[in-house]
Amino acid sequence: MDAPTPMTPAGWFPDPWGAPGERWWDGTTWTSATRPTAPAAPAVPSAPAGDRQPMWTSQKVLIGVILVALVVAGYGAFQIGRSAVAALTSEAVATPSLIERDLDAGRYTVFERVGSQHSVGPITYSESGSPDLGPSDIQVTGPDGESVPVEVWSIGETIERGDALYVGAAGFTAERAGRYTVDVAGAPTEVVLARRIFDGTSSALVTLGIGAVTGCLAVIALIATVLVRSSRRRALR
Repeated sequence: MDAPTPMTPAGWFPDPWGAPGERWWDGTTWTSATRPTAPAAPAVPSAPAGDRQPMWTSQKVLIGVILVALVVAGYGAFQIGRSAVAALTSEAVATPSLIERDLDAGRYTVFERVGSQHSVGPITYSESGSPDLGPSDIQVTGPDGESVPVEVWSIGETIERGDALYVGAAGFTAERAGRYTVDVAGAPTEVVLARRIFDGTSSALVTLGIGAVTGCLAVIALIATVLVRSSRRRALR
């Protein structure tokens, strides 16, 4: 080994004359002080950086997928519940009546009260009948004054509000958002105008299902990557 230059700071260096151990360099010249060569610190085994980075990156990606899946599933659940909540909270109106509402695009039902529900102790029973109203008793006018067709839905709908029972008598489709006028004639009764309970639920169920399945698969994959990473760490110890 070449001798340290005068500019080299003082310290222990391998013996310049080949003797075992180290000799003290005082910054100017070699001294008579010697010592055994200090043992090298044992290397701590660790996973290569190339192995750690992809694993951590995949975990972050999976966490992001889980969060997105939760948002998608939540949106689907919101869409499913929105129509049902609207039907349960929409104002009941005595007829004959002229109902004016600002409606979003979608399908709407005129629910007619057909009976009541009573409770006597632990027993609950209902008194109900069939709707008296039909498409001929309901006239709907759109935002621009155009007549909107009224029809009987192929799938009947029933809602309960307190002790009152309502059945879907007829309905119509609002092609665009705006103010609609619903003129309900016929015998005196009580109606609720609300968006169809099942309006848009097919697509909402698909959205909910996609979000739920994707989230479950991402959680399983995340657990698997964590277990693999832990097993690698144990193997390197």
